[in-house]
Amino acid sequence: MDHSQGDNASQFGPGARPSGAVQVLDLLFPGFSILAQGAAAWGIDLGRYVNIAIGLGILSYVWSQVKGLIFGLLKKVLLSTAEIRADDVEVYNIVMSWIAIQPAAANSRRFFVSLDHARRQSPWRYDGDEHNDPVDSTLRFTPSYGTHILWYRGRPLLLTRSKGEAAPMGLGLTKRDEISLSCIGFSTNTLKQLLASAQADHLRKDHDKTVIYRGHMTVDGGANWSRATSRLSRPFNTIYTKAGLIDSIIDDIKDYLSHETKAWYASCGIPLRRGFLFCGPPGTGKSSLSFALAGHFGLKIYTVSLSSPGATEDNLSELFEVLPQSCIVLFEDVDAAGLTHTRAPKKSRRSRGSSTEGLSLSGLLNLLDGVASQEGRILIMTTNHAENLDKALLRPGRVDMTLEFGLADEYMTGAIFKGVFAHLHQKLLAKTGTDGPEIDTKQEAEAVKAKIEAMASDFSARIPTDEFSPAEIQGYLIRHRREPEAAVKGARDWVRDARKRRKEEEEEKLLRASGSGEPDEGAEEDEPSDSE
Repeated sequence: MDHSQGDNASQFGPGARPSGAVQVLDLLFPGFSILAQGAAAWGIDLGRYVNIAIGLGILSYVWSQVKGLIFGLLKKVLLSTAEIRADDVEVYNIVMSWIAIQPAAANSRRFFVSLDHARRQSPWRYDGDEHNDPVDSTLRFTPSYGTHILWYRGRPLLLTRSKGEAAPMGLGLTKRDEISLSCIGFSTNTLKQLLASAQADHLRKDHDKTVIYRGHMTVDGGANWSRATSRLSRPFNTIYTKAGLIDSIIDDIKDYLSHETKAWYASCGIPLRRGFLFCGPPGTGKSSLSFALAGHFGLKIYTVSLSSPGATEDNLSELFEVLPQSCIVLFEDVDAAGLTHTRAPKKSRRSRGSSTEGLSLSGLLNLLDGVASQEGRILIMTTNHAENLDKALLRPGRVDMTLEFGLADEYMTGAIFKGVFAHLHQKLLAKTGTDGPEIDTKQEAEAVKAKIEAMASDFSARIPTDEFSPAEIQGYLIRHRREPEAAVKGARDWVRDARKRRKEEEEEKLLRASGSGEPDEGAEEDEPSDSE
Protein backbone atom coordinates (compact mmCIF):
# COMPACT_ATOMS: atom_id res chain seq x y z
CA MET A 1 0.00 0.00 0.00
CA ASP A 2 1.24 3.53 -0.85
CA HIS A 3 2.37 5.31 2.31
CA SER A 4 1.40 8.73 0.97
CA GLN A 5 -2.14 7.57 0.37
CA GLY A 6 -2.28 6.12 3.83
CA ASP A 7 -1.06 9.39 5.30
CA ASN A 8 -3.63 11.40 3.38
CA ALA A 9 -6.41 9.00 4.24
CA SER A 10 -5.45 9.16 7.87
CA GLN A 11 -6.22 12.89 7.85
CA PHE A 12 -9.92 12.15 7.38
CA GLY A 13 -10.38 8.74 8.99
CA PRO A 14 -12.58 8.33 12.05
CA GLY A 15 -10.97 10.05 15.00
CA ALA A 16 -8.15 11.42 12.81
CA ARG A 17 -6.90 14.94 13.39
CA PRO A 18 -7.09 17.13 10.26
CA SER A 19 -3.89 18.69 8.95
CA GLY A 20 -3.12 22.39 9.31
CA ALA A 21 -4.17 23.12 5.74
CA VAL A 22 -7.50 21.37 6.29
CA GLN A 23 -8.01 23.31 9.51
CA VAL A 24 -7.46 26.56 7.60
CA LEU A 25 -10.02 25.52 4.98
CA ASP A 26 -12.40 24.49 7.73
CA LEU A 27 -12.18 28.03 9.13
CA LEU A 28 -12.78 29.58 5.73
CA PHE A 29 -15.48 27.08 4.77
CA PRO A 30 -17.12 25.70 7.94
CA GLY A 31 -17.91 22.00 7.58
CA PHE A 32 -15.14 21.29 5.06
CA SER A 33 -13.53 18.66 7.31
CA ILE A 34 -16.85 16.82 7.64
CA LEU A 35 -17.25 16.91 3.86
CA ALA A 36 -13.73 15.56 3.44
CA GLN A 37 -14.38 12.70 5.86
CA GLY A 38 -17.53 11.80 3.95
CA ALA A 39 -15.62 11.87 0.67
CA ALA A 40 -12.91 9.63 2.17
CA ALA A 41 -15.55 7.05 3.04
CA TRP A 42 -16.24 6.81 -0.69
CA GLY A 43 -12.57 6.55 -1.52
CA ILE A 44 -12.24 10.17 -2.65
CA ASP A 45 -9.16 11.86 -1.24
CA LEU A 46 -9.64 15.64 -0.95
CA GLY A 47 -6.46 16.08 1.02
CA ARG A 48 -4.20 15.93 -1.99
CA TYR A 49 -6.03 18.93 -3.48
CA VAL A 50 -5.91 21.10 -0.37
CA ASN A 51 -2.51 22.64 -0.98
CA ILE A 52 -3.29 23.14 -4.65
CA ALA A 53 -6.56 24.91 -3.79
CA ILE A 54 -4.83 27.17 -1.27
CA GLY A 55 -2.13 28.01 -3.77
CA LEU A 56 -4.63 28.84 -6.48
CA GLY A 57 -6.62 30.98 -4.05
CA ILE A 58 -3.52 32.96 -3.11
CA LEU A 59 -2.56 33.40 -6.76
CA SER A 60 -6.10 34.54 -7.62
CA TYR A 61 -6.10 37.14 -4.84
CA VAL A 62 -2.64 38.43 -5.77
CA TRP A 63 -3.62 38.62 -9.45
CA SER A 64 -6.80 40.56 -8.66
CA GLN A 65 -4.78 43.13 -6.74
CA VAL A 66 -2.02 43.35 -9.34
CA LYS A 67 -4.54 43.49 -12.17
CA GLY A 68 -6.31 46.42 -10.49
CA LEU A 69 -3.02 48.27 -10.07
CA ILE A 70 -1.93 47.57 -13.64
CA PHE A 71 -5.30 48.54 -15.12
CA GLY A 72 -5.43 51.69 -13.01
CA LEU A 73 -1.90 52.64 -14.09
CA LEU A 74 -2.64 51.96 -17.75
CA LYS A 75 -5.87 53.93 -17.49
CA LYS A 76 -4.03 56.94 -16.09
CA VAL A 77 -1.23 56.74 -18.65
CA LEU A 78 -3.05 55.66 -21.81
CA LEU A 79 -6.61 56.96 -21.36
CA SER A 80 -8.16 60.42 -21.23
CA THR A 81 -11.25 60.53 -19.03
CA ALA A 82 -14.22 62.86 -18.59
CA GLU A 83 -15.97 62.38 -15.26
CA ILE A 84 -19.57 63.55 -14.90
CA ARG A 85 -20.29 64.99 -11.48
CA ALA A 86 -23.29 63.51 -9.73
CA ASP A 87 -24.65 66.93 -8.73
CA ASP A 88 -24.40 68.45 -12.23
CA VAL A 89 -27.83 67.25 -13.24
CA GLU A 90 -28.02 68.99 -16.61
CA VAL A 91 -24.70 67.64 -17.91
CA TYR A 92 -25.63 64.21 -16.55
CA ASN A 93 -28.92 64.25 -18.47
CA ILE A 94 -27.17 65.45 -21.64
CA VAL A 95 -24.66 62.59 -21.53
CA MET A 96 -27.27 59.97 -20.63
CA SER A 97 -29.48 61.11 -23.51
CA TRP A 98 -26.53 60.64 -25.88
CA ILE A 99 -25.72 57.22 -24.43
CA ALA A 100 -29.33 56.07 -24.79
CA ILE A 101 -29.28 56.49 -28.59
CA GLN A 102 -25.98 54.65 -29.14
CA PRO A 103 -26.39 51.24 -30.85
CA ALA A 104 -23.76 49.63 -28.62
CA ALA A 105 -25.59 50.82 -25.52
CA ALA A 106 -28.94 49.59 -26.80
CA ASN A 107 -27.44 46.14 -27.48
CA SER A 108 -25.84 45.80 -24.05
CA ARG A 109 -26.78 42.57 -22.26
CA ARG A 110 -26.88 44.40 -18.92
CA PHE A 111 -29.04 47.50 -19.02
CA PHE A 112 -31.49 49.76 -17.21
CA VAL A 113 -34.87 50.57 -18.70
CA SER A 114 -36.86 53.78 -18.21
CA LEU A 115 -39.55 55.79 -19.94
CA ASP A 116 -38.20 58.25 -22.45
CA HIS A 117 -40.24 61.15 -21.08
CA ALA A 118 -38.72 60.67 -17.59
CA ARG A 119 -40.35 63.81 -16.23
CA ARG A 120 -42.38 64.55 -13.18
CA GLN A 121 -45.60 66.48 -13.48
CA SER A 122 -44.87 70.19 -13.45
CA PRO A 123 -46.99 73.11 -12.28
CA TRP A 124 -46.05 74.76 -15.58
CA ARG A 125 -47.93 72.17 -17.63
CA TYR A 126 -50.88 73.33 -19.73
CA ASP A 127 -52.94 71.99 -22.62
CA GLY A 128 -50.38 73.10 -25.19
CA ASP A 129 -47.62 70.97 -23.70
CA GLU A 130 -46.27 68.11 -25.75
CA HIS A 131 -47.95 64.75 -25.21
CA ASN A 132 -46.39 63.04 -22.23
CA ASP A 133 -48.45 59.90 -21.68
CA PRO A 134 -46.34 57.17 -20.04
CA VAL A 135 -48.34 54.52 -21.92
CA ASP A 136 -47.30 55.94 -25.30
CA SER A 137 -43.76 56.98 -24.33
CA THR A 138 -40.81 55.13 -25.82
CA LEU A 139 -38.74 52.93 -23.55
CA ARG A 140 -35.14 54.06 -23.11
CA PHE A 141 -32.34 51.55 -22.53
CA THR A 142 -29.02 52.49 -20.93
CA PRO A 143 -26.10 50.25 -19.86
CA SER A 144 -26.10 48.90 -16.31
CA TYR A 145 -23.34 49.35 -13.72
CA GLY A 146 -19.84 48.44 -14.82
CA THR A 147 -17.64 49.19 -17.83
CA HIS A 148 -19.01 49.15 -21.38
CA ILE A 149 -17.53 49.83 -24.81
CA LEU A 150 -19.14 52.52 -27.00
CA TRP A 151 -18.07 53.97 -30.33
CA TYR A 152 -17.83 57.61 -31.43
CA ARG A 153 -16.68 58.52 -34.94
CA GLY A 154 -14.94 55.19 -35.31
CA ARG A 155 -13.07 55.41 -32.01
CA PRO A 156 -13.74 53.12 -29.03
CA LEU A 157 -14.82 54.66 -25.74
CA LEU A 158 -15.07 53.17 -22.28
CA LEU A 159 -18.23 54.01 -20.36
CA THR A 160 -18.01 53.38 -16.61
CA ARG A 161 -21.21 53.62 -14.61
CA SER A 162 -21.32 53.24 -10.83
CA LYS A 163 -23.61 53.98 -7.91
CA GLY A 164 -23.32 57.50 -6.55
CA GLU A 165 -23.67 58.62 -2.97
CA ALA A 166 -25.97 61.61 -3.18
CA ALA A 167 -27.18 64.08 -5.75
CA PRO A 168 -29.69 66.94 -5.82
CA MET A 169 -33.44 66.72 -5.96
CA GLY A 170 -35.17 70.02 -5.27
CA LEU A 171 -33.39 71.50 -2.27
CA GLY A 172 -32.66 68.05 -0.87
CA LEU A 173 -30.39 65.16 -1.81
CA THR A 174 -31.00 61.83 -3.45
CA LYS A 175 -28.86 59.11 -5.00
CA ARG A 176 -27.71 59.44 -8.60
CA ASP A 177 -25.37 57.27 -10.64
CA GLU A 178 -21.88 58.48 -11.50
CA ILE A 179 -20.56 58.05 -15.03
CA SER A 180 -17.24 58.59 -16.82
CA LEU A 181 -16.20 58.40 -20.46
CA SER A 182 -12.64 57.45 -21.48
CA CYS A 183 -10.84 57.33 -24.82
CA ILE A 184 -7.43 55.96 -25.79
CA GLY A 185 -4.71 58.58 -26.13
CA PHE A 186 -3.39 61.70 -24.49
CA SER A 187 -5.67 64.10 -26.40
CA THR A 188 -9.03 65.03 -24.90
CA ASN A 189 -10.38 66.44 -28.18
CA THR A 190 -12.53 63.38 -28.88
CA LEU A 191 -14.29 63.63 -25.53
CA LYS A 192 -14.76 67.38 -25.84
CA GLN A 193 -16.19 67.01 -29.34
CA LEU A 194 -18.55 64.31 -28.10
CA LEU A 195 -19.80 66.44 -25.20
CA ALA A 196 -20.21 69.50 -27.44
CA SER A 197 -22.17 67.43 -29.97
CA ALA A 198 -24.38 65.93 -27.24
CA GLN A 199 -25.05 69.41 -25.85
CA ALA A 200 -25.94 70.78 -29.30
CA ASP A 201 -28.40 67.92 -29.86
CA HIS A 202 -29.89 68.60 -26.44
CA LEU A 203 -30.29 72.31 -27.17
CA ARG A 204 -31.94 71.62 -30.52
CA LYS A 205 -34.66 69.77 -28.66
CA ASP A 206 -35.35 72.98 -26.71
CA HIS A 207 -36.00 75.07 -29.80
CA ASP A 208 -39.21 77.04 -29.28
CA LYS A 209 -39.34 75.81 -25.70
CA THR A 210 -38.92 77.48 -22.33
CA VAL A 211 -36.40 75.86 -19.99
CA ILE A 212 -36.99 75.94 -16.24
CA TYR A 213 -34.24 75.54 -13.65
CA ARG A 214 -34.70 74.86 -9.95
CA GLY A 215 -32.33 75.53 -7.09
CA HIS A 216 -30.90 72.49 -5.32
CA MET A 217 -28.29 71.52 -2.77
CA THR A 218 -25.03 69.95 -3.96
CA VAL A 219 -23.31 66.96 -2.39
CA ASP A 220 -20.76 69.21 -0.69
CA GLY A 221 -23.46 71.24 1.08
CA GLY A 222 -23.54 74.16 -1.38
CA ALA A 223 -26.23 75.15 -3.87
CA ASN A 224 -26.59 75.14 -7.63
CA TRP A 225 -29.19 75.30 -10.38
CA SER A 226 -30.40 72.17 -12.16
CA ARG A 227 -32.63 71.85 -15.17
CA ALA A 228 -36.13 70.84 -14.10
CA THR A 229 -38.04 70.68 -17.39
CA SER A 230 -38.63 72.31 -20.76
CA ARG A 231 -42.03 73.14 -22.16
CA LEU A 232 -43.41 74.53 -25.38
CA SER A 233 -43.42 78.31 -25.09
CA ARG A 234 -46.86 79.42 -24.04
CA PRO A 235 -48.61 81.96 -26.28
CA PHE A 236 -50.13 85.04 -24.70
CA ASN A 237 -53.55 84.34 -26.21
CA THR A 238 -53.92 81.40 -23.80
CA ILE A 239 -53.65 83.72 -20.78
CA TYR A 240 -56.69 85.73 -19.76
CA THR A 241 -56.17 88.95 -17.81
CA LYS A 242 -57.59 92.44 -17.65
CA ALA A 243 -57.34 94.33 -20.92
CA GLY A 244 -53.95 96.01 -21.40
CA LEU A 245 -52.14 94.22 -18.56
CA ILE A 246 -50.06 91.92 -20.78
CA ASP A 247 -49.18 94.69 -23.23
CA SER A 248 -47.93 96.93 -20.42
CA ILE A 249 -45.43 94.40 -19.06
CA ILE A 250 -44.28 93.34 -22.54
CA ASP A 251 -43.43 96.96 -23.37
CA ASP A 252 -41.65 97.42 -20.04
CA ILE A 253 -39.46 94.30 -20.38
CA LYS A 254 -38.73 95.04 -24.05
CA ASP A 255 -37.41 98.45 -23.08
CA TYR A 256 -35.44 97.00 -20.15
CA LEU A 257 -33.67 94.43 -22.34
CA SER A 258 -32.71 96.93 -25.05
CA HIS A 259 -29.04 97.86 -25.56
CA GLU A 260 -29.91 101.53 -25.12
CA THR A 261 -31.30 100.89 -21.64
CA LYS A 262 -28.27 98.81 -20.63
CA ALA A 263 -25.94 101.58 -21.78
CA TRP A 264 -27.93 104.21 -19.90
CA TYR A 265 -27.88 102.20 -16.65
CA ALA A 266 -24.13 101.71 -17.00
CA SER A 267 -23.47 105.41 -17.64
CA CYS A 268 -25.51 106.39 -14.58
CA GLY A 269 -23.92 103.75 -12.35
CA ILE A 270 -27.31 102.20 -11.53
CA PRO A 271 -27.54 98.42 -11.11
CA LEU A 272 -29.37 96.89 -14.07
CA ARG A 273 -32.23 95.07 -12.36
CA ARG A 274 -35.98 94.94 -12.79
CA GLY A 275 -38.54 93.60 -10.35
CA PHE A 276 -42.23 92.78 -10.74
CA LEU A 277 -44.90 91.74 -8.27
CA PHE A 278 -47.80 89.70 -9.60
CA CYS A 279 -50.61 89.70 -7.05
CA GLY A 280 -54.08 88.25 -7.15
CA PRO A 281 -56.21 85.23 -6.19
CA PRO A 282 -55.16 81.71 -7.17
CA GLY A 283 -55.91 80.70 -10.76
CA THR A 284 -55.70 84.20 -12.22
CA GLY A 285 -52.64 83.56 -14.44
CA LYS A 286 -49.67 84.85 -12.42
CA SER A 287 -47.36 81.89 -12.99
CA SER A 288 -48.70 81.36 -16.51
CA LEU A 289 -47.79 84.90 -17.52
CA SER A 290 -44.28 84.44 -16.09
CA PHE A 291 -43.87 81.38 -18.28
CA ALA A 292 -45.23 83.14 -21.38
CA LEU A 293 -42.91 86.13 -20.88
CA ALA A 294 -39.89 83.83 -20.70
CA GLY A 295 -40.88 82.17 -23.96
CA HIS A 296 -41.61 85.47 -25.70
CA PHE A 297 -38.22 87.00 -24.87
CA GLY A 298 -36.23 83.77 -25.13
CA LEU A 299 -35.23 83.76 -21.46
CA LYS A 300 -34.76 80.87 -19.07
CA ILE A 301 -36.64 80.69 -15.78
CA TYR A 302 -34.80 80.12 -12.51
CA THR A 303 -37.08 79.33 -9.60
CA VAL A 304 -36.65 78.28 -5.99
CA SER A 305 -39.10 77.79 -3.15
CA LEU A 306 -38.38 80.29 -0.39
CA SER A 307 -40.20 78.06 2.10
CA SER A 308 -37.93 75.09 1.38
CA PRO A 309 -35.75 73.91 4.32
CA GLY A 310 -32.66 74.42 2.17
CA ALA A 311 -33.55 78.02 1.24
CA THR A 312 -31.05 79.69 3.57
CA GLU A 313 -29.43 83.04 2.94
CA ASP A 314 -26.08 81.39 2.17
CA ASN A 315 -27.60 78.94 -0.32
CA LEU A 316 -29.66 81.59 -2.10
CA SER A 317 -26.66 83.91 -2.25
CA GLU A 318 -24.67 81.14 -3.90
CA LEU A 319 -27.49 80.57 -6.37
CA PHE A 320 -27.70 84.27 -7.28
CA GLU A 321 -23.95 84.43 -7.89
CA VAL A 322 -24.17 81.93 -10.74
CA LEU A 323 -27.25 83.33 -12.49
CA PRO A 324 -26.79 84.15 -16.19
CA GLN A 325 -26.84 87.80 -17.16
CA SER A 326 -30.30 87.73 -18.74
CA CYS A 327 -32.93 85.50 -17.18
CA ILE A 328 -36.14 85.49 -15.15
CA VAL A 329 -35.89 84.68 -11.44
CA LEU A 330 -39.25 83.51 -10.11
CA PHE A 331 -40.26 83.49 -6.45
CA GLU A 332 -43.76 82.04 -6.17
CA ASP A 333 -46.13 82.65 -3.24
CA VAL A 334 -43.73 84.85 -1.28
CA ASP A 335 -46.49 85.52 1.25
CA ALA A 336 -46.45 81.79 2.16
CA ALA A 337 -42.70 81.71 2.84
CA GLY A 338 -42.97 83.02 6.40
CA LEU A 339 -41.35 86.38 5.53
CA THR A 340 -44.35 88.66 6.05
CA HIS A 341 -43.72 91.64 8.33
CA THR A 342 -40.76 90.06 10.09
CA ARG A 343 -37.01 90.29 9.80
CA ALA A 344 -36.20 87.56 12.30
CA PRO A 345 -34.82 84.33 10.86
CA LYS A 346 -37.39 81.57 10.60
CA LYS A 347 -36.64 78.09 11.83
CA SER A 348 -35.91 75.46 9.24
CA ARG A 349 -38.52 72.72 8.88
CA ARG A 350 -35.92 70.13 8.00
CA SER A 351 -36.36 68.39 11.33
CA ARG A 352 -38.36 69.01 14.46
CA GLY A 353 -36.36 70.77 17.12
CA SER A 354 -33.58 71.74 14.72
CA SER A 355 -31.83 75.01 15.42
CA THR A 356 -31.02 75.59 11.74
CA GLU A 357 -32.17 79.07 10.69
CA GLY A 358 -33.99 79.52 7.41
CA LEU A 359 -34.35 82.65 5.32
CA SER A 360 -35.35 85.89 7.01
CA LEU A 361 -36.86 88.98 5.42
CA SER A 362 -33.67 90.97 5.97
CA GLY A 363 -31.71 88.12 4.39
CA LEU A 364 -33.94 88.24 1.31
CA LEU A 365 -33.59 92.03 1.08
CA ASN A 366 -29.81 91.76 1.28
CA LEU A 367 -29.94 89.12 -1.41
CA LEU A 368 -31.94 91.31 -3.79
CA ASP A 369 -29.76 94.37 -3.21
CA GLY A 370 -26.36 92.78 -2.57
CA VAL A 371 -23.33 92.57 -4.83
CA ALA A 372 -24.06 88.87 -5.41
CA SER A 373 -27.31 89.76 -7.17
CA GLN A 374 -26.66 89.35 -10.89
CA GLU A 375 -27.33 92.40 -13.04
CA GLY A 376 -29.53 92.01 -16.09
CA ARG A 377 -31.92 89.60 -14.43
CA ILE A 378 -35.69 90.06 -14.14
CA LEU A 379 -37.23 89.24 -10.78
CA ILE A 380 -40.87 88.16 -10.65
CA MET A 381 -42.55 87.52 -7.30
CA THR A 382 -46.09 86.18 -7.06
CA THR A 383 -48.45 86.44 -4.10
CA ASN A 384 -52.08 85.78 -3.28
CA HIS A 385 -52.09 88.41 -0.53
CA ALA A 386 -50.04 91.50 -1.32
CA GLU A 387 -51.36 93.23 1.80
CA ASN A 388 -49.38 90.78 3.96
CA LEU A 389 -46.00 91.68 2.46
CA ASP A 390 -43.57 93.99 4.22
CA LYS A 391 -43.35 97.40 2.55
CA ALA A 392 -39.56 97.12 2.51
CA LEU A 393 -39.86 94.27 0.03
CA LEU A 394 -41.99 96.39 -2.29
CA ARG A 395 -39.91 99.54 -2.50
CA PRO A 396 -38.69 100.74 -5.95
CA GLY A 397 -35.50 98.99 -6.96
CA ARG A 398 -36.85 95.72 -5.61
CA VAL A 399 -40.34 95.91 -7.10
CA ASP A 400 -40.58 98.39 -9.97
CA MET A 401 -44.04 97.41 -11.21
CA THR A 402 -47.00 95.76 -9.51
CA LEU A 403 -49.56 93.98 -11.65
CA GLU A 404 -52.92 93.03 -10.16
CA PHE A 405 -54.56 89.88 -11.48
CA GLY A 406 -58.28 89.82 -10.85
CA LEU A 407 -61.14 87.40 -11.12
CA ALA A 408 -62.81 87.07 -14.50
CA ASP A 409 -64.93 89.94 -15.75
CA GLU A 410 -67.30 89.78 -18.71
CA TYR A 411 -64.53 90.51 -21.24
CA MET A 412 -62.25 87.80 -19.85
CA THR A 413 -65.06 85.23 -19.67
CA GLY A 414 -65.92 85.79 -23.32
CA ALA A 415 -62.27 85.56 -24.33
CA ILE A 416 -61.90 82.25 -22.46
CA PHE A 417 -64.97 80.84 -24.22
CA LYS A 418 -63.69 81.83 -27.65
CA GLY A 419 -60.24 80.49 -26.85
CA VAL A 420 -61.53 77.07 -25.78
CA PHE A 421 -63.80 76.65 -28.82
CA ALA A 422 -61.57 78.31 -31.42
CA HIS A 423 -60.53 74.86 -32.66
CA LEU A 424 -63.98 74.35 -34.18
CA HIS A 425 -63.49 77.35 -36.46
CA GLN A 426 -59.86 76.44 -37.20
CA LYS A 427 -60.74 72.87 -38.20
CA LEU A 428 -63.15 74.16 -40.83
CA LEU A 429 -60.55 76.58 -42.19
CA ALA A 430 -58.04 73.73 -42.39
CA LYS A 431 -60.43 71.86 -44.70
CA THR A 432 -60.41 74.73 -47.21
CA GLY A 433 -59.29 73.46 -50.61
CA THR A 434 -59.31 69.79 -49.59
CA ASP A 435 -62.88 68.50 -49.43
CA GLY A 436 -65.59 70.29 -51.35
CA PRO A 437 -65.71 73.78 -52.84
CA GLU A 438 -63.41 76.30 -51.18
CA ILE A 439 -66.05 79.02 -50.92
CA ASP A 440 -68.49 76.75 -49.10
CA THR A 441 -65.90 75.79 -46.49
CA LYS A 442 -64.92 79.41 -45.89
CA GLN A 443 -68.52 80.48 -45.52
CA GLU A 444 -69.17 77.64 -43.11
CA ALA A 445 -66.09 78.59 -41.08
CA GLU A 446 -67.21 82.20 -40.90
CA ALA A 447 -70.66 81.08 -39.82
CA VAL A 448 -69.16 78.92 -37.07
CA LYS A 449 -66.97 81.80 -35.93
CA ALA A 450 -69.95 84.14 -35.72
CA LYS A 451 -71.93 81.51 -33.81
CA ILE A 452 -69.08 81.01 -31.31
CA GLU A 453 -68.88 84.76 -30.73
CA ALA A 454 -72.61 84.91 -30.13
CA MET A 455 -72.45 81.99 -27.70
CA ALA A 456 -69.47 83.62 -25.96
CA SER A 457 -71.57 86.72 -25.35
CA ASP A 458 -74.44 84.59 -24.05
CA PHE A 459 -72.11 82.58 -21.83
CA SER A 460 -70.52 85.74 -20.38
CA ALA A 461 -73.95 87.03 -19.40
CA ARG A 462 -74.63 83.83 -17.43
CA ILE A 463 -71.37 83.98 -15.41
CA PRO A 464 -71.27 86.56 -12.59
CA THR A 465 -68.50 89.12 -12.85
CA ASP A 466 -65.49 89.04 -10.50
CA GLU A 467 -66.56 85.84 -8.74
CA PHE A 468 -64.67 83.05 -10.51
CA SER A 469 -61.04 82.80 -11.55
CA PRO A 470 -60.10 82.28 -15.21
CA ALA A 471 -58.79 78.82 -14.27
CA GLU A 472 -62.17 77.82 -12.81
CA ILE A 473 -64.09 78.99 -15.88
CA GLN A 474 -61.61 77.37 -18.24
CA GLY A 475 -61.83 74.12 -16.30
CA TYR A 476 -65.60 74.06 -16.72
CA LEU A 477 -65.42 74.82 -20.44
CA ILE A 478 -62.78 72.18 -21.08
CA ARG A 479 -65.21 69.53 -19.85
CA HIS A 480 -67.56 70.64 -22.67
CA ARG A 481 -64.88 71.46 -25.26
CA ARG A 482 -66.71 69.51 -27.99
CA GLU A 483 -70.17 70.88 -27.13
CA PRO A 484 -70.26 74.68 -26.85
CA GLU A 485 -74.06 74.68 -26.74
CA ALA A 486 -74.00 72.38 -23.69
CA ALA A 487 -71.45 74.66 -22.02
CA VAL A 488 -73.75 77.67 -22.42
CA LYS A 489 -76.86 75.76 -21.36
CA GLY A 490 -75.26 74.39 -18.18
CA ALA A 491 -73.53 77.63 -17.12
CA ARG A 492 -76.09 78.71 -14.50
CA ASP A 493 -76.23 75.21 -13.01
CA TRP A 494 -72.45 75.22 -12.76
CA VAL A 495 -72.50 78.60 -10.97
CA ARG A 496 -75.10 77.34 -8.52
CA ASP A 497 -73.17 74.13 -7.81
CA ALA A 498 -69.90 76.04 -7.41
CA ARG A 499 -71.45 78.40 -4.87
CA LYS A 500 -72.93 75.49 -2.96
CA ARG A 501 -69.58 73.73 -2.90
CA ARG A 502 -67.81 76.87 -1.69
CA LYS A 503 -70.35 77.34 1.08
CA GLU A 504 -69.89 73.75 2.25
CA GLU A 505 -66.12 74.13 2.23
CA GLU A 506 -66.40 77.37 4.20
CA GLU A 507 -68.62 75.75 6.81
CA GLU A 508 -66.16 72.87 7.10
CA LYS A 509 -63.31 75.33 7.66
CA LEU A 510 -65.26 77.09 10.39
CA LEU A 511 -66.02 73.78 12.10
CA ARG A 512 -62.36 72.78 12.03
CA ALA A 513 -61.33 76.19 13.34
CA SER A 514 -63.87 76.11 16.18
CA GLY A 515 -62.88 72.55 17.05
CA SER A 516 -59.20 73.42 17.32
CA GLY A 517 -59.88 76.66 19.15
CA GLU A 518 -57.86 78.61 16.58
CA PRO A 519 -59.26 81.25 14.20
CA ASP A 520 -59.23 80.38 10.52
CA GLU A 521 -57.29 83.16 8.79
CA GLY A 522 -58.67 82.37 5.35
CA ALA A 523 -62.32 82.21 6.39
CA GLU A 524 -63.17 85.81 5.68
CA GLU A 525 -60.90 86.19 2.65
CA ASP A 526 -62.19 83.14 0.79
CA GLU A 527 -65.91 83.81 1.33
CA PRO A 528 -67.58 83.93 -2.10
CA SER A 529 -70.06 86.49 -3.25
CA ASP A 530 -73.55 85.23 -4.06
CA SER A 531 -74.55 88.28 -6.06
CA GLU A 532 -74.46 88.27 -9.84
